[in-house]
Amino acid sequence: MPSTNSRPAGHNGDGAQPGESQPGDAFLGGASSSGADTGRLRLEYRIRLARETWFYGPGAHQLLRLTAETKSLREACRRMGISYSKGRRIISVIEQQQGCAIVESKQGGKHGGSSVLTAQATELMKNYDAFYREAALGLQKLFEQYFPQ
Repeated sequence: MPSTNSRPAGHNGDGAQPGESQPGDAFLGGASSSGADTGRLRLEYRIRLARETWFYGPGAHQLLRLTAETKSLREACRRMGISYSKGRRIISVIEQQQGCAIVESKQGGKHGGSSVLTAQATELMKNYDAFYREAALGLQKLFEQYFPQ
């Protein structure tokens, strides 16, 4: 796969820190800013969805993916290194902008609580992944056309 990097320099405001793996890195082969490619020109970009404000990008995508994987929003936040309140705010903004529930949570009890993604969240993630893959290929092709190395 092409060597591209979807991470901006500095904190992306999406919950992920610089140098962390972003959604999309797996299928983009995300380039690192360290190592042999340091002086080589590379493409960097970030794809976010917006309505009144941006609400979905690599960090929000990672939060939903980890929530689905762990069945816990709290654990997803812990793994991302963000506070639970920040994770709740990210989910709240997605829900406001999409106009539907994204995460259904059960409060803890004897066996603890759980968080499950709604069908709308799963569809959003699937569409974002597919769009991101196609956009990455198109952007890499344009990059190679205009900046041959």
